[in-house]
Amino acid sequence: MSHKTGETRSCLTCQKEFYVGGSQLRKVAGGGKYCSQACKHFAMKGKPSWNAKPDELIRHSAGYMQVWMPDHPRATHGRVFEHIVVAEKMLGRSLKSNEEVHHIDHDRTNNATENLRVLRRGVHQRFHAEERRPFIEAAKPIVICGVCGKPFRVKPHRIRTTDSRSRSRYCSVECRRIHTGNVLRGRPRAKRHSETKGRV
Repeated sequence: MSHKTGETRSCLTCQKEFYVGGSQLRKVAGGGKYCSQACKHFAMKGKPSWNAKPDELIRHSAGYMQVWMPDHPRATHGRVFEHIVVAEKMLGRSLKSNEEVHHIDHDRTNNATENLRVLRRGVHQRFHAEERRPFIEAAKPIVICGVCGKPFRVKPHRIRTTDSRSRSRYCSVECRRIHTGNVLRGRPRAKRHSETKGRV
C-alpha cells in the first residue's frame, strides 16, 4: 500500500476539491491552488506577471509606451497604450473605433498633450502616406524615355518585368502613342478579307 504525501485542496476559482501530490507541493512554491490550467488562466487573466511592476511604464515592441490599466476596454494583458489614455483625458471621452492618435513629432514615447492629435483612421493613414511619398519617389530608378529622351522615375518592378507590354519605356501616354504610330506605319498593310476571298 503506497503512502500518499499530498493533500486535498479546494480550487480558488471553481471551489472544486482536488488532490495535490507531495512532489508538486515541493517542486512548485505555492502550487496546488487550481484544479486545472483553465481555472489558473481564468484567475490570472488581467494580472501582471511575477516580475511586472504595475506602476512602471513598459515599452511595447512597436515603440509605444504602455501603462497598467486592466479595466480599460482597450487593455491587452492588463496594459494599454499611454497615448490612448492621454488622448481620452484630453477629449473627456473614450476614443471611437475609427479614431487614432497621431504623434506630431513622430516620437512614440513622447505622449505630452501638445504632441498628440486625434484623427480619423482614414485621415491618419493618408497623412502618413503623404509624408512617405517623397522618400518613395526618390527611391524609384530613373529611366530615359524612348521617344523624347526625357528622364522619368518608374517603379522597380516595371524595369525587372519580362513582359515588354508592362515595361515602362515612355514618360507619357503621348510618347507611347507616337512610338506605336511609327511602328505601325513601318509595317506592311494587312490584307483585307475581301482581297483574299475567292483565291484557291
